[in-house]
Amino acid sequence: MQASDAVTNILQDVPIIQRHLGWVPKSEFHCGQITLKSQVKATQIHWKDSEAATTGIIPPEHIEWLQGNSPKVITQTGDPCAIGSWVFARTEDNHQVIGHIIEILLWSSSRLGHGIVVLEQFQLGADLHEDFECPILRQETLQPMVTVKSNVWLTPRSHSDSELCSQ
Repeated sequence: MQASDAVTNILQDVPIIQRHLGWVPKSEFHCGQITLKSQVKATQIHWKDSEAATTGIIPPEHIEWLQGNSPKVITQTGDPCAIGSWVFARTEDNHQVIGHIIEILLWSSSRLGHGIVVLEQFQLGADLHEDFECPILRQETLQPMVTVKSNVWLTPRSHSDSELCSQ
């Protein structure tokens, strides 16, 4: 048995009935969008006081940066990643990096919510872990932190990579 077209149209077109049934509209995501729990409570941070300043990049002077409570960046796959998440990213010179998010800064004037993400950079080791027989991630020694723009290719570490071990 199936509902008529009229019933199906009402269910799809009337938001009051959808909310009553507990249906939630699809949320659109924009790759690289940074969301803050409360933009009103976000604090302005000076570049020199941020972790990003230690990576060696020099931003344009006219940009004001915001740092908020529980910031998240939306990845290419639509997943929200918070501080502490492991991700794959591409730097501006198109190098792929594996990293651990340590800071997320929002450009205060960005209408799309773009900014920068600071990653603690790791390299995939050639040797396997003795006990777990899985690849080992080692902290990058030459450039331990890297900054990527939030709107570049950024994906969460996939579940198929769950056998990676961090040392």
